[in-house]
Amino acid sequence: MSHSKKKRIFLKTLTILYVEDDAEARKQLGHFLEHRVKTLFTAENGAAGLNVFQKEHPDIVITDIQMPVMDGLTMAHEIRKQDKTTPIIVTTAFEQTDYLMRAINIGVDKYVAKPVCTDRMLTAVLECARSLRSERQVKLGAMVFNGSQEAIVITDPSSIIISVNPAFTQITGYTEEEAVGHTPKLIASGKQNRAFYHNMWRQIQAKGHWQGLLWNKRKDGTVFPSWLSISTLTDAHGRVTQRIGIFSDTSEQLHLEEQLRHAQKMDAIGQFAGGVAHDFNNILMVIIGYCDILKLSMEDDNPLRIDVDQISIAANRATTLTGGLLAFGRKQIMSPKTTDLNQLVSDSSKFLRRVIGEDIFLKTIFREKSIHVCVDNGQIMQVMMNLAANARDAMGKGGLLSIETSVIDIDESFVHTHGYGAPGKYALLSVSDTGRGMDDITRQKIFEPFFTTKKTGKGTGLGMSIVYGIIKQHNGYISVYSEPEKGSTFRLYFPVVSEKPLLSEEIVAQPIPGGSETILVVEDDPDVRKFEISILEQFGYTIIAAEDGQDAVTRFTAHQKDIALVITDIIMPKKGGRQAYDEIRKLRPDIKALFTSGYPVEIVRSRGEITPETEIIAKPVSASELLHKIREILDSK
Repeated sequence: MSHSKKKRIFLKTLTILYVEDDAEARKQLGHFLEHRVKTLFTAENGAAGLNVFQKEHPDIVITDIQMPVMDGLTMAHEIRKQDKTTPIIVTTAFEQTDYLMRAINIGVDKYVAKPVCTDRMLTAVLECARSLRSERQVKLGAMVFNGSQEAIVITDPSSIIISVNPAFTQITGYTEEEAVGHTPKLIASGKQNRAFYHNMWRQIQAKGHWQGLLWNKRKDGTVFPSWLSISTLTDAHGRVTQRIGIFSDTSEQLHLEEQLRHAQKMDAIGQFAGGVAHDFNNILMVIIGYCDILKLSMEDDNPLRIDVDQISIAANRATTLTGGLLAFGRKQIMSPKTTDLNQLVSDSSKFLRRVIGEDIFLKTIFREKSIHVCVDNGQIMQVMMNLAANARDAMGKGGLLSIETSVIDIDESFVHTHGYGAPGKYALLSVSDTGRGMDDITRQKIFEPFFTTKKTGKGTGLGMSIVYGIIKQHNGYISVYSEPEKGSTFRLYFPVVSEKPLLSEEIVAQPIPGGSETILVVEDDPDVRKFEISILEQFGYTIIAAEDGQDAVTRFTAHQKDIALVITDIIMPKKGGRQAYDEIRKLRPDIKALFTSGYPVEIVRSRGEITPETEIIAKPVSASELLHKIREILDSK
């Protein structure tokens, strides 16, 4: 861009007041200026000019000296009382010394003799405008410097601090007087090694700037993360004059980023758990199913019945583990009900004693007679089992495991102090051990998926992540306090509910129903298919088996008049159960169906595989449950 073009653009930003009593002179110079500046105001004497100035606040004032009513110097004097910075240019046909001295004393910036040469006036206007812009830039810079929410540090070429802004004091705790004269090492945390600073300064010297994350230390000794940007200022000869460092406390940002990463890990493992559950639940269904078949064929006094019961108990424990994995990823439908937390802890104690062993003493403390919460009992028992197992591993030579329940009120002060929670009444479940404890770094990572301090093969790193997922699924909170060699305390918070738990009703054993209908069993897992055929034939049904959706359509087409019910897995190769059923209904609109799936129901629903009225049963399913469900569907209208 040419120099003359820059001048024109510069002038177009200005607002000028021109005061002149000679109408012809005012017209000529006014015409010259109004086509070059943003806005031109005119006045015929000093009094009128002063009125325009007070109303419009122009950037520059041009005024004649000798005028009626109020002369130009008197007006300039009044302007200077109100404004010390607006440039004032005076014009006069009389070059008298007393006028010039008076103008200088008032603070007039430029003097242009009459008759006014437009080039000289233009030069005077430009010089005043540059001075005005420079002054405003200084003011703006000061406003930015003092008003910035980020800390600003200015050093000389030898890295001695020469100035800091108020935000620096607010963030670090050091006043300007305490910082000036020192180097930025004043706030160095010591977390970065020499190589870090060597690379930083090498880049600054080579490129003139650097930015990155580093850790600083406040006056009170606390360490905080900062995103630092350093820039170098040089003179016309390329010599360094100053360096400017700008940084902020990014603790909250890093905390939010860490929460996001944790949430992403949780979601990833949840998706993984949902996929594993399909195959794992198929295996469990076979184990549980054949246990049921064995028990049905045994007398009550058969000594082998105890062994079969143990297999069944182990399989059900594995089912609970799968549920825990799915709860960790929030992929499992909860079955919450109002429960007395004290009773739940008491009921869990018998299982916990088996987990922790004989060399660890278990103590329960109930601060209230009863505490009502709405939870999934199985999941909360899973939480306590995981915490107890961790406590056992932390107390290699024995110790004390303490479980305590109480009620607390979380208020705004609690939320502000602890950084979590929503105001309200909460049940507090505290699980404490006298084990080896953990340092702060370990404590911060304890809920991360796959993080474990155990030796290879001794832990999956998922136990505490499962706990975290279950607590969050219950709209609760969890925190941990621990110190090396001083044990650990986990605090679990659950919202308290007002309603009382329903009394447990005695479960009356019902005879397992059978039937004589023909059923099409569609299952891609051969072991599950074999179990379903075996148990259904044992109870009188005629079975037609298919190994996938396409095979199901073919076999139904051949036997459609005989088949009373289709039992089909939902997700299978070649053709899914839902797609196969839709084709089958075209042949027989009245055909009934029971869907099964090893995937969590939520995942199946999210894929659009089933509707709210769809009959579905989740694997693993016991023989009794399956047979009752079949009879219920067949007998329904």
